[in-house]
Amino acid sequence: MNVEERQTCQDCGKQIQKFKGSITQWIGLGDYCKCEHASTEADGSVKKPKGQICRRCKLPISGNQSLTQWLIRKETCKCAEKEATTATDYAQKAVSKHAVRKYRQGKEESKYVTVFIVVVFILLLFLIPVCSIYLCEKLELTRFGIEKGKPAKIFVSLYKRNSYIGHAALPEKKADWNSADFLSSDELVFRHITFSNEDLRNIGENSQANKICLEQCDGYTEGGIYYLLENRCLTSLSLEGSKVDIHIMQALEQGHLETINLSRTSAEGDNIIRLAKKPELKCLILTGINLNESQTEVFTTSGFQWSANRFIRSYPLRTGKQSF
Repeated sequence: MNVEERQTCQDCGKQIQKFKGSITQWIGLGDYCKCEHASTEADGSVKKPKGQICRRCKLPISGNQSLTQWLIRKETCKCAEKEATTATDYAQKAVSKHAVRKYRQGKEESKYVTVFIVVVFILLLFLIPVCSIYLCEKLELTRFGIEKGKPAKIFVSLYKRNSYIGHAALPEKKADWNSADFLSSDELVFRHITFSNEDLRNIGENSQANKICLEQCDGYTEGGIYYLLENRCLTSLSLEGSKVDIHIMQALEQGHLETINLSRTSAEGDNIIRLAKKPELKCLILTGINLNESQTEVFTTSGFQWSANRFIRSYPLRTGKQSF
């Protein structure tokens, strides 16, 4: 091994030797300076390339090295890597904070969107039924030609021999009753109508039907029933589900009806038995009404038989005074 020069390293304080030899000879070097990339100036002094020694940790800064130098390298400066790592961590933290901020901002925005959707949904739940009712009323009014400020027209279903033949508005003038539909029908059916007594008077004075049904109707009194009974062609009256009180029962008792339907009404049994003495009465329908034994006996002694929720007169009323 040939030693060319020996100088003292200003960094590590060890002797510096410049060798000419093999890698094995370099590895076997004793306790001499091993600072990397040592260079000799022209005046013979040893000088480290500028920036090779870290001013912070005083360790060599590794530069471009060969494979052999990399394998046998000593501890070198890691400050740059730490700074890079710190910069990377800072960047990651910055990105993370930005992501968290964006997430929270998006969460707040989604909360407002959710509240908006809920409010709109509640408003729709309220507005849809209201608008539907309003539109239905408008359509119904338009369909039946009802104008604002004028009373609603009464509509009637027309039947002939128990067969439906049409639907029409109740005529307001006597001349209108002479239409083909009303002249050909023998049964008028009214459903869910609030009548005045004048409405029933119009029907009683002009109608030629022998059967009238007031199903679930109200608004009239016994005076309206008396008006209906002015129609001498009327033989059957149905008040099913409609208003019936003691005064209306008295009006029915004095009429000339052959068939009366009091099904599902509020008529009381003590008032119903008064109809048993009507000689014209042939059938009394009482679906949904219960009579006690004594009340039923009044009808049976007057010539009625109970069958299929109705009393049917089986023989004429006995002559003589009847007591009830």
